Amino acid sequence: DNEDIYTVGIEFGLAGLELESSQLTHWSQDFSEEEVEIACRYAFRELNRFPSWFPRLYEQHPQKVSELVIQEIGWELECLKENKHYVLSKVCWSGEWLWNSIAEAMLVLLDKEPIHISILKDLLKIVQGSSSISNHMLAQLAERKCNVPISIATIPYWYATWISVDPKQAIKPFSDWLAAINLHDQQKATQKAMIMIVALLGKRRSGSGFREAFKTPTHLMQLYQLMHQYIRFENDLHRANSGAYSPELRDDAQEARDYLLSMLNTIPGKETYLALKELARTHPVEESRKRLKQYAKEREEIDADSSPWTSSQFSEFAKTMECTPSNHRELFDLGVQQLLDLKHSLEEGDDSIASTLAKEDQEAGIRKVIANWCGSRSFDKYVITQEEELADAKRPDCRFSSSRFNAPVPVELKLADNWGGPDLFERLENQLCGDYLRDNHSSRGIFVLVYRGKKITWQLQESNVKVTFAELVEALQAHWMQLSPSYPKIEQIAVIGIDLTKRTNRVKPAKKK
Repeated sequence: DNEDIYTVGIEFGLAGLELESSQLTHWSQDFSEEEVEIACRYAFRELNRFPSWFPRLYEQHPQKVSELVIQEIGWELECLKENKHYVLSKVCWSGEWLWNSIAEAMLVLLDKEPIHISILKDLLKIVQGSSSISNHMLAQLAERKCNVPISIATIPYWYATWISVDPKQAIKPFSDWLAAINLHDQQKATQKAMIMIVALLGKRRSGSGFREAFKTPTHLMQLYQLMHQYIRFENDLHRANSGAYSPELRDDAQEARDYLLSMLNTIPGKETYLALKELARTHPVEESRKRLKQYAKEREEIDADSSPWTSSQFSEFAKTMECTPSNHRELFDLGVQQLLDLKHSLEEGDDSIASTLAKEDQEAGIRKVIANWCGSRSFDKYVITQEEELADAKRPDCRFSSSRFNAPVPVELKLADNWGGPDLFERLENQLCGDYLRDNHSSRGIFVLVYRGKKITWQLQESNVKVTFAELVEALQAHWMQLSPSYPKIEQIAVIGIDLTKRTNRVKPAKKK
C-alpha cells in the first residue's frame, strides 16, 4: 500500500513539473541546488524515459544535474542486480545530451569492470558516443582489458571497442585470441567471433553506436576474412519462407559478416579494388569468388568514370576548352594535360624553344621554364609552386594546387641525361611515391623526364638491357603498374617524357648537288 501511495505521489509530482515547465518561460532558471536535486529525483522515477523537461533543467544547471546522474548510476551499479540500472538505461537510450558531461565518470566505472554484460554495453555506448572521450583513451582501456581480462565473457566486447578505435593494432591480437580458443573448442571460438562482430556492427536494423575507425578497405577486408573463418558460410541459417521467427545471435552475426562486404563495396578508390581482388582470390566459397571478381570489375569501372559535369562547367569548357578542377582527380588530369601540351609545343611546335632549352644542364633551370609555362596558362584554375617545403623538409620540384580544396598534385622532374636507369626507377618509387605522396590528401603524382640528347641509352633496373629514351619512359610507366598494388593509397602516377632533340633530329640535311 505504501508503494501505491508513493507511486501516486511521484505521478502527481511529475505531472506538476510537466505543467509548470510548459507554462513558465523561465522555469528552473532560478532553482536552488536543493530544488534541482528534487526535480532530478522525480525525473529518475519517470517510467521508461526521462520527462520532456529534463533536458531543459540540464541546460540551466548542467553541473549539478550531471553530478546527480553520475551519483545515481554509481548507486545503481553498487546494487549488483541486473534489473537495477533504470537511470543508466535511460541515459543510454534517451539521454544522449548528457553523454559528454558524464562520459569521463562512465570511463572510470568501465575501468572497474561491470559485472553484468547489459551494464557494460550501456556504459560502452555512452563513452563511444561522447566527443569528450578520445579514441586513444578508449584504445588504451580496451587493450588493457583484453590483455588482462577479468572475465572471459566480456573480452569480445572489449575487442569490439578496441577495433572500433584502433583497428590497425587490434585486429591481429583478436585473430590470435580466437585461434588460441579454436585449438581446443571450435564452437566457443565461433561464439566469441559472433559476439564481437555483433557488438561492433550492431544487430539487424540497428547500429551499435560504436566508432568506425575500422571502415577502411584494408580493415574491412581483414575483418571479413577473419569472420569467414569462424562464421562459416556452410553453417548459415536460412530463414527465407520459414515463417515468423526471433533472430538469434547466429542470425545477427552472419548478417554482420555480410555487411562488412557491403560496406567495403561502397567505398570508392583503388584500395577497395585491391581488397576486392584479394578477397576474390582467397574466399573459401567458389561462387563467392566469382561474385567478388565481378564486384572488383564494377569498382574499377565506376572509379574510372569522371564526376558528371555541372552546367557551369559545360559553359566554362565551351569558352576556354578547360574546366576549373573541383577535386584532386580533375586537378591531376588538368596538370597532365598541361604538361602534354608543353611536350607537344617543345617537340612539334613551329616556335619550339627546345634547342635553346637543351643547352640547360641543370634541373633548376628546366624546372623554372616548365613551372612558368604552366603558370602562364593557368587562368586562375590552379597554382603551380616550385620547391615548396613540406612538413618533413622535403621539396617536390613542382606542385599543382587549388584554392578550392587541399589536395595538391606533386610533380617530380628529372633530366634523364644526368641519371642512370636504376636511379630513375628508385626515384620514382622512393621519392615520388614514398615521400611526396605520403599525405592523405594526395593520391596522384606526375614524373617528368626531360631528354637533352647527351646520353644514348639507359640500363633497365635489375637488368643488363639497354633502352632508348622513349623505351625508358615506357619502362618507368610499366614499373609503376607493377608497384601499384604495394601502394593502395596512390591512385595514379603519370610518367611524361619530353624529348628536346625530337624536332632537331627530324630536320634532314640538304642533299648535295
